[in-house]
Amino acid sequence: MTSTSPGEPGTPTITVSTHAFQATPGTARAIDARSIVTLIIFFVVNALVIFPLHIPIPRAIGHAANAMRDALLGLGRWDVYATAPDATDGGSETACSEPAPPAALTLSPSHAFVAHSPDVPPESALHSPDHVRPHLTLGLATAPVAGVLLLLASTCIPGSVIRGGIVSGVRPYDIMTLFLSFAYISLSLDCTGLLRFLAFTVASHSTSSGKALFLSLYVLFVLLSLGVGNDPVVLSGTPFVAYFTTHTNVNPTPFLFAQFQAANLASALLVSSNPTNLVLTSSFHLSFLSFSAWTALPTLAAAVALYPVLAVLYRKLIPKTLNPPDVNPRDALVDPTGAIFTSTVFIVAIIALIALSATGQLEGVLGVWTVTGPAAVLILLRDGLHDLRKRCRSSAAKPEVEMERVRPTNTCEAESPPDSKSRSPSPPFPSPSSPPPTKAKAKLHPIAWLRHTFPTVATVVSRLPLPLLPFAFSMFILVDALEYTGWVKVWAHWWAAWAKVGGTAGCIWLMGLVSVLGCNILGTNIGLTVLLSRILVVWRDAAAPSNRTLYGSVLALAIGSNFGAYSFVFSASLAGLLWRDILAQKGLVVGRLEFMRWNMVPLWTTMAVACLVIAAEVCIMF
Repeated sequence: MTSTSPGEPGTPTITVSTHAFQATPGTARAIDARSIVTLIIFFVVNALVIFPLHIPIPRAIGHAANAMRDALLGLGRWDVYATAPDATDGGSETACSEPAPPAALTLSPSHAFVAHSPDVPPESALHSPDHVRPHLTLGLATAPVAGVLLLLASTCIPGSVIRGGIVSGVRPYDIMTLFLSFAYISLSLDCTGLLRFLAFTVASHSTSSGKALFLSLYVLFVLLSLGVGNDPVVLSGTPFVAYFTTHTNVNPTPFLFAQFQAANLASALLVSSNPTNLVLTSSFHLSFLSFSAWTALPTLAAAVALYPVLAVLYRKLIPKTLNPPDVNPRDALVDPTGAIFTSTVFIVAIIALIALSATGQLEGVLGVWTVTGPAAVLILLRDGLHDLRKRCRSSAAKPEVEMERVRPTNTCEAESPPDSKSRSPSPPFPSPSSPPPTKAKAKLHPIAWLRHTFPTVATVVSRLPLPLLPFAFSMFILVDALEYTGWVKVWAHWWAAWAKVGGTAGCIWLMGLVSVLGCNILGTNIGLTVLLSRILVVWRDAAAPSNRTLYGSVLALAIGSNFGAYSFVFSASLAGLLWRDILAQKGLVVGRLEFMRWNMVPLWTTMAVACLVIAAEVCIMF
């Protein structure tokens, strides 16, 4: 059963599945003790997502857990093929590897804002048992799961709420399948070297002007994010910016923040670019085409307004002239065939989703997973065949190395022609200078064999945001728990009272503000969107607001959940956490105060512009 708000003829309306949000009795339940406990657990979980808690555990237990993990995953002594660059090939990098040479990442004293941390030990040392005490972390992937289990154990919620948070309502499984499928496709596209090729091409044509380079990279990152989303651009663009600014000896601050802000701003356009967009389209049964049509003008207007703000903000940090590194962009495109194939499949999948969504063919059992799942599997099979062909060519040049040997000296990668290019780091062996091990049988662990045989697939899978799965499903369950215990109805009534006072303009303004602030305190922008979309649905069903007010609120939430990624804390979005971790691996440390400082003016400028455009849209359309 669906209900549709009345609107003018020919005007698209938001259609809400009422049975999807009335599966639990929370909308008619009074606040009681269980409601209080549920609310406390919800906010504690979100606090742990922002500030993870590290609980020390005995070393014996930690070492035993690590040994069990290594045995299951084929790590450590189980893995004959190490993951560090081979000393014999000079550690040549590929599109899937980090592009910045560690020795070159030494920032000049002028880099006063994004600071280099010389005291940070190598990653291998950080994770060695001698430097890290075993601990249990309650954070992004574990705290929400623990909160759900605690609610279930305390009888605050029944098992039906857990089931509803996974398969019913907005079909969270469908949303996460689409997100992970597109994440695999985007990361596979990144491994072909296409994104880095485009970045180097733009940089090489920016002559020696710092301002021209800044504008070119900003436009490039906006265009890429409009197509593939923010996470692939952060994963691929951040190492590139670190590499490029290091080798041109310029301050990385303006380029890094412009890249991060552009990526998260442009992700508001396409549904597939951000899981928050998927939550909104599923909650309000908006077609992909309709969502993009509504968010196109606010997104593009904000992108246009952001550049002059950044140019003024960083006017003293962008050099007038620079010396671009002598790099051939073609060298970055390590798999042209894969780039063409993956791009084609990606574009076809997006077109199919838009067409099927516009015609209402993705309702019921036939969700978006029926399009995105097969597309991702097709790319995965292609990546696997690419790895097998490469392995077969190596085996044809020389018989495969036996597993029982004194010291491994040859690999399938080493038998490739010297000028061949690989999409994955070569599985290296000890260098000739290393002492030969004693003769013994080396059994290759099955998972280690898979990593060695299918390096491209293994690399892409290792970069997937898999911790988002338990987090997202648990957040859906926690929001269902809030609805079950009566809180969503209370907050929906508060919003209805505000809508009567503030009207359309007030709803757009307050929703924009709440959505940005909520990204920082409600378990990333995903947790915020899940909660606020549920509140808006209950408000819509109870108060029957006008299309102008309803659309204004929904669109302000869509914009705020995307723009809120560049606001106060890194954990406002998954992209922020990825961005911080990549910079830390490069020796670039961005503090919380600096992160907030350089985001404030761009954030409120883009939010103001986007909200004004939204207000104009709804006033013209309704």
